[in-house]
Amino acid sequence: MSSLNTGFVGLILLGGLNIVLGILILILSFRLSKLNQAVSQAISELESRVSRLEVITNLSDIRQPKKT
Repeated sequence: MSSLNTGFVGLILLGGLNIVLGILILILSFRLSKLNQAVSQAISELESRVSRLEVITNLSDIRQPKKT
């Protein structure tokens, strides 16, 4: 009978560990999602700045043609 109790306790502990790991995975997924969102926003802002810089550079080249 004690081996049955040991097996039952083991199953309970395994279930508890499964729940804890599931919660940790959810937390990690949420944080990675937020990080991905922040990185995506930063990349979008950087692309916008590069685009504006290209426009300014092109306008500058048009106004002051290079001498050859």
